[in-house]
Order: sequence, then C-alpha cells, then structure tokens
Amino acid sequence: MHDLQYQKVLDLQQQNWWYRGRRDLFRKVINTLPNRQSALEIGCGMGANLQVLKESFKSVQGIEDYLPAVKYCQSQKFNVKKGSAERLPFKANTFDFILCADVLEHLKDDKKAVEEIKRVLKPRGELLLTVPAHKYLWTVNDEMSKHERRYEKKQIRELLKNELIIRRISYWNRISFLPNLLVSTFKKKQKEENNLEMVPSWANNLLYKIIKRENKKVMKKGLIQGVSIVCLARKV
Repeated sequence: MHDLQYQKVLDLQQQNWWYRGRRDLFRKVINTLPNRQSALEIGCGMGANLQVLKESFKSVQGIEDYLPAVKYCQSQKFNVKKGSAERLPFKANTFDFILCADVLEHLKDDKKAVEEIKRVLKPRGELLLTVPAHKYLWTVNDEMSKHERRYEKKQIRELLKNELIIRRISYWNRISFLPNLLVSTFKKKQKEENNLEMVPSWANNLLYKIIKRENKKVMKKGLIQGVSIVCLARKV
C-alpha cells in the first residue's frame, strides 16, 4: 500500500463508517467465542483492530510487514512485530484466535499464509477472515491497493479445507454492492485515491447505522450479497 494510502487510513480509521462498521462486526463475532486468552492480528496496519482485541483478550499480538505502521503501533503501546503473513514468527499452536482482515488479497501466495495460520492456531482455535468479494467488482481501487485478487466463497472453502472447519461464511457490506457493480461494469474513470475518504458527517453516520444493522443479519443468517466475504472457522 502506498504511503499516501496509509496516511489516509490513519486519518479515517477512527471515524469512517466502513472501519467503524467492520470493528462492530468483529466485536459481535468475538463476543460469541468461548476462549479469549491469546489473539493475533495478521496485517494489523495502524492498530485500530488491535484495540478491539485488547477489549476481550488477555494477550494480544500484532504482525505487520510495513515498518512505519509497526513503529506507529509500538508508539501506541501495542505489541507488534514486523513480519510476513507467509512466514509468521511464532511457534506452532500459539494463539486461541487469529484475525486476518483484508490481508490475503495482497499476497502473492495466499495458500502459504493460510498454512501458516493453521500452524500457529491452537486446536479448536478460531480464525476470523475477511476478503474482498467477486472478481467482477475489480476497480482501480484494487490496483491502487495492490490487490492480487478478489474472492468467491468457493475459493475460501478451498483455502481453508483440511484442519479448518468453517462455522459461518457470509457476504458483508451489501450497501456498497450496487455502486461498486456500476463502477466496475461501466469502467467509469476513477481517480487513484482512497475511496473511503471521509464523507459528510450526516452520510457517514447514516451509513454506519445501516452497516450495524447489516452486521446483525450477518450474525444471524448471513447476507446473500456484498462487496466482502467474512468467514469464521475453527481449527480441528
């Protein structure tokens, strides 16, 4: 991700509806988990999700391969190491919970990263995974964010098979599906900029309320469409 993108993430992550809505979903999922001892976030960025984990887990670790983000997290007193998702610097069977939020799409070898997740996750440990959905929704924002791919549910099932049992899989962020579909279908010219730039406060608050409502549906029976996929899986 470009330095400009990271600065925008840092500026937006506390207030923007998408980030707030995703954290709300993470909290709802975590609240259903029986074991909240040790947690790892892979690709923790500027640390917004680490704060969510610290609310529920006794021990929280982050891993991030972008040094400025690592240093920022450390300045905020988060336990973060520099490292790669494809080669996690931890022993086998270390964590009760792993959060991997919008990371796999950036990796050349997502299969290797998933094998590493399986290795460091404890038996009966939980993985919460999010990725962008549908190749046909590809836009310039995917290119700017250096995405390698977008996913379908069947690809997630294939990645996680053996050792990880999917407990729940759903689409997420239905409200953004049609706008993204229109942009990708008609190849509308876009600026190379973060498409999560702060919207007017009234719209930001409205979108957050809508996504929170959607999160409840994700937890109950799932959404039939959306721009992301969220998956909760348990190691056997």
